[in-house]
Amino acid sequence: MTLENIDLKVGRKCQLVDSDGAFVDGNVTEADVISFVNDRYKQLYLKFTNKYPWFGQYYETVDLVEDQEFYSFEDLSLDLLVPNYAGIKYTSTDSDFTKIVRRERNNLFRVNTGKDQFDKSYPYYNYARDTDGDVGITISPTPDADVTDGLYFEYIILPSDLSGSGESPNLPEGLQTVMIAYVISDVWETKRDWSNSNQAYNRALMVDKEFFEHYRPKTSDTPVKYGINKSFNPFNR
Repeated sequence: MTLENIDLKVGRKCQLVDSDGAFVDGNVTEADVISFVNDRYKQLYLKFTNKYPWFGQYYETVDLVEDQEFYSFEDLSLDLLVPNYAGIKYTSTDSDFTKIVRRERNNLFRVNTGKDQFDKSYPYYNYARDTDGDVGITISPTPDADVTDGLYFEYIILPSDLSGSGESPNLPEGLQTVMIAYVISDVWETKRDWSNSNQAYNRALMVDKEFFEHYRPKTSDTPVKYGINKSFNPFNR
């Protein structure tokens, strides 16, 4: 279902368009509807990939470099990246990855900035940028040896916003219906029509519940990486 079709369905259901399908409501514009669509799209995409990780979850292993604490993402903004798990092997003889927990920099270095205060049994990472402005993660404590495939990272890439009329959400057809149901409730809420808003929201919850109770993955449900090619690696090697 294209964005144009979605806008039209919502517009007609919420009395936003005329007989020709043109938006005529002054309080809720087509741009507002598209904004609601993209908000609900990302929410449902994340919910779906949490239940069916094969659809949108990816992983990478990266070589650790001695004394290198920063590992950058390529062409990816933080608002599109949802990390699930990060693990590290500080030596090539480690049989398992040690989980890296995310903590903000100001919490990590609350007392002092010394790197030797951290134990490799409890490593941490935080988001950062290098001098070129590239987004990535900084690891504490810093690796003190080169380790092939020493860093393991699982992540979800949230889809980019829909903008063109012919673009379609990367969701199963049934979940697109759920998305539209939520958008309809958002529109009625914006119009301060509480009766229709509550009714629409309750229906959205119902179709949401029905979808996840009865959905069975199909081979035709092939995930698509938005804006990223199939050989994408989130780290500079």
